[in-house]
Parts: sequence; structure tokens; C-alpha cells
Amino acid sequence: MYASQPPNGPQLSATFSKEEKYFSLATKSRADLEMEIQRLRAEKDELSKRFLQELSIKVNEIRQWRKRALQTQELLMIEKREKIIVHQQLSAMQTLVRVDPDRRRVNDVSVDFGILQEDKRFVPASKFSLQEEQEEKELKLKRGGNGGLGIRFAVSESGRVIVMEVMMEGSAFCQGGIKVGDEIVSVDSHTFEEGLQNRTAMEKEQTVEAISNLIKGSPGTEVNLRIRTSRPHPANIFEWDMSDYSTTPTKHSKKQARNVGQVPYHRSDLVL
Repeated sequence: MYASQPPNGPQLSATFSKEEKYFSLATKSRADLEMEIQRLRAEKDELSKRFLQELSIKVNEIRQWRKRALQTQELLMIEKREKIIVHQQLSAMQTLVRVDPDRRRVNDVSVDFGILQEDKRFVPASKFSLQEEQEEKELKLKRGGNGGLGIRFAVSESGRVIVMEVMMEGSAFCQGGIKVGDEIVSVDSHTFEEGLQNRTAMEKEQTVEAISNLIKGSPGTEVNLRIRTSRPHPANIFEWDMSDYSTTPTKHSKKQARNVGQVPYHRSDLVL
């Protein structure tokens, strides 16, 4: 066997040239790869930054929408509360006096001004000055879900059927036309203007129940009422010391105080 001959000069030069070429290509590829990696990282950072900006905008929009929704809800609650206050104030405008049997204490209660003008013997004439305008009107009201109108009334000493309470959210309250202190003159074809003033307390209670049965009917049906309404002028009638006032309200009177904003009372205490 012959020993291999060492490469001559031209062969070594060609071999080194190839290795240098491969090394240069490898170095260039690595540099390009690093540049590509840096480019991708920069693009990723840009996308992340843009995403966070858009997310922040969306979050702010949601917060603004929630704030507007809460403000709208608050305004609706305020409007509802104001309507209740207005109703209470209108009811309070129809209030006048209750005199205890010992005539030492007086208290507000819903009473028609015209009734007190008729029964002014219960208080000194020099203590008040009343003016009123009366008018009659026909109402056609639809009965509510329980078959009634959501009103409470009583027969006065003078024989008048007086509305004592218009319950909030009741049929009469929602349809309007009746207020505390109005006189019910007739229900459908039944008139109550005459023949009630000389009846006993028990007979008047029976009359109230009979009128209630006339007003009640099938839910959704209509009932015709003739109402005599009064529009009293404001008058400062009494001054009294509230420290001398005390009462024990009934279960219904507590409900009346919450719903209408008036001082609790008993039916037997009314000057009617």
C-alpha cells in the first residue's frame, strides 16, 4: 500500500475557501435569525400595547355606561319619591281638625271643609274662616283586581258620604278624579243625598257597608259615581301645643300614617 500524499498548496487553499464560505453563511444566518427574533418581539410588544389600550377604552366605556345607568335609576327613584310626596301634600291640603271629647287637644285629620262649616258648633266660630267652591262631576271608574276602587269612606253627622282615604296604587288613585274629602252623591242609580242624617251610628255603619257593596263588583267592570268635590282655600285655623297630644293608633291607622303621611286617627274621633 502506498502512503497517502499530503495535499498540495492549491488543494489546501480550496479547502480553506469552502470552510470560510460555510462559516460566513452560518454567521449571516445567525445574524438574520436574531434580527427576525427581535422584529417578532417588537411586533409582539406593539400588539400587546395596542390590546391593552383597546381594553382600557372598553373598560372605561363600560364604567361610563354603568354610571349613566345608576344615575338614570336614581333619577327614576327620585321622581317616584317626588310623586309620593306631592300626593301626600295634596292629601294634607284636605286636612283640618279633630277635637277630643274633653276639647283640650286637636289634631289633623282628613275632613272636608264643607263638613266643618256645617258642624261648626263643635268649635268657637271666631276660630276659623272657611271659604269653599263646590262642584259635581260624573266619574266612570274601572274596578280593580279585588273588585273595588281602593277608597275608604264614612257617613258624617250631617248624613254625607265622605271619602276618607284614597289608597295609593288603588284603582281610584291610578285613574284619578277622587280625592280625600270628596262627597259621594250617588253610585250608579243609587243616591245618598237625603235620609242619612238622622240615622244611628249602627245604621250608618250598615249604610257604609251597603254603599261598599254597591261600589264593589267584578274586577275590570265599570261603576258610575257622582262626586261633589270642594276646593278649599288654605286657612290657618288652629294653633296648639303638640306636647299635650297623645294617641294610641289602631292597626289600620298605622298603615294610614305610612301611606298618606297623616297623623293616625280612629274613625270615632272624627268630627263629621
